Amino acid sequence: MVWVLVGFSGFCLLLLLGVGLMTRGLLADAKPILECGFKTYAANNAVIDFARRTGKFPPAATWQDAIIADFQKVRDEMLAQRPDDIRDLGLTLPEPGEPLVCTWEAESSSIAFNSDLSEKPFSEVKPDTIVVFEVKSSGKNLTEKYKERSRLDAPRLRGETRDWLELKIDSPRNPWERGPGPGVRTSR
Repeated sequence: MVWVLVGFSGFCLLLLLGVGLMTRGLLADAKPILECGFKTYAANNAVIDFARRTGKFPPAATWQDAIIADFQKVRDEMLAQRPDDIRDLGLTLPEPGEPLVCTWEAESSSIAFNSDLSEKPFSEVKPDTIVVFEVKSSGKNLTEKYKERSRLDAPRLRGETRDWLELKIDSPRNPWERGPGPGVRTSR
C-alpha cells in the first residue's frame, strides 16, 4: 500500500512538473504578442488623449515626440492596473519617446501612426478610423498612410501566420477591457 501511495505521489509530482513546464513555455511564447499589444494600446491611447486634449492629432513627422506626456500617463495607468500580471509575465513597457519596436522570433516590427490623421481635428475623425498599426519597418516616429494588408505578410508567431495589430479610436482602453466597437481590428 505504501508503494502505491509513493508511486501515485511521484506520478502527481511529474504531472505537476509537466504542466508547469508547458505553462511556462506557453507564457514565453505569448510574451512577444503581449508586449507588442501593450505598446500598441499605449500608443493608441496616448495619441487619442493628445487629440482630445489639444483638439487635433499630432503632426505625423514627430508624433511620438508630441505625445510623450500622454504616453507616460497611459503607461503609468497600465502599470497600476495590472502590476502583478506585468511583473509575473516579465513584460516590459517602453519608456516614453522610445521606439515602439516589437521583437518576434526572427524578425521585428514597429508601431506606426496613420499619416492621414496628421494635425487633423479630432472632431472630424470617425470612431472606426485606424490610429496606430503595426508595420514591418523599425524606428521612431514611424508614419504612413494606413491600408489593409494581408495577414500572410504579418510577422509570424511560432512559425504561424497571425493578424497585424491595428487599433481604432473606439478600441478599448486596455487589452483586458471590452469597450465600444470590436476593439482590435485584424487584417484579412
